[in-house]
Amino acid sequence: MDWDKLKLFYITAKIGNISKAARELNVTQSALSRRISSLEEDLGTQLLNRHLRGVTLTSQGKAIFPELEKAFNKLESLNQIIQSMDNTLAGDLRIASNFGFIDTWLNYYLPDFIKKHAEIRLSVLVKEKIVDLIDEGIDLVITSFFPDSPLVEKEFLMSWNRCLYASEGYLKQFGIPKTVQDLSHHRLISFGESKSFLHEDRDWHLKIGTEPGERREPYLAINSMRAMLTAAQNDIGIISFSQESLLLKDTNLIRVLPEIQGPHIDIFMVYLKQQESLERLKIFRNFLKEQAEKTKITPGIKQP
Repeated sequence: MDWDKLKLFYITAKIGNISKAARELNVTQSALSRRISSLEEDLGTQLLNRHLRGVTLTSQGKAIFPELEKAFNKLESLNQIIQSMDNTLAGDLRIASNFGFIDTWLNYYLPDFIKKHAEIRLSVLVKEKIVDLIDEGIDLVITSFFPDSPLVEKEFLMSWNRCLYASEGYLKQFGIPKTVQDLSHHRLISFGESKSFLHEDRDWHLKIGTEPGERREPYLAINSMRAMLTAAQNDIGIISFSQESLLLKDTNLIRVLPEIQGPHIDIFMVYLKQQESLERLKIFRNFLKEQAEKTKITPGIKQP
C-alpha cells in the first residue's frame, strides 16, 4: 500500500479541488492527478469523480475516506511524538539551490560543516527551477523565490546586494565612471538570458541612468557568475556582482560608483513545516545563519 498516494488522495478529497490541493501540497496539478490516477489503478477502482468545478468522492471513495482520516490523524500525532524524541544527528540531508549560490557562497562553507558533523550525510543538488520538496525528497531549498504554501516554512537567511566592479587595468584604460550616465560610454558585462532568474534583475546596470524603456547593449553577455568575474579580472569590462559573494575575496576588483547599489535580493531557507524540528536540519540551518552573519560585508574590495 502506497501511503504517499493515499495521503494525496485524502487531502485532495478533503479540499474538493485538484488545483487547490496541488497549491497546498506544493506540487504541480498534473503530478497530483497522475499520482491519484495511479492509486486508482493500484486499487482497481475509481475514487474521485472529476468535474469542471472540482472533485467529489465516488461510492468507493466514500467508503475509505473516513478510515483514512482516522489513520492520518493518528499518524500525525505519532509523527509529532517521534519528532520530539528525535535528537540524533546521524542521517541524510538533501539540500538544493541554484548553481550560482552554491558556487559563489555555499561551496566555501560545506567543508567546515562536514568536518564538524561527519555523521550527517549531505547531498547538495543544483536546481535552477522551483523545487517540489515532497516529490523530489528535498529537505532544504536555499532560494530567493518560492511560492507561498501552508506546508512550507520560509526562513530568512541573508540579503545580497548587487554592486558594480571593474579591474584596475580596465579603469586605467577606459577611465572611472563618475555618474550612472557615464556607464553608457563603458563596456558592460551582463548575465545574459536566463529563464531561471526571471524574478531577479541581474542586468540592472544596463538600464540605470537611461531613459524609460531604454537599455544599453552589453559588451559581453555570459550567464555564468564565475565567468563574469573572470572576464572582469581580465580587464574586459564592468560587472554587476553581489558584494556578499565569497568569490570576490580572491580578486582585486574595484568598486565602481560606490554610492550606487543595485537590486536588493533576500535569500531564504525553505523546508516543510513537518521537518522543522528535525535535529540535523536545525543544525544545518543554524550553521548557515552563522556563516551569513560573517559575510554581511565582503573584505578586501578596494575603492577607486
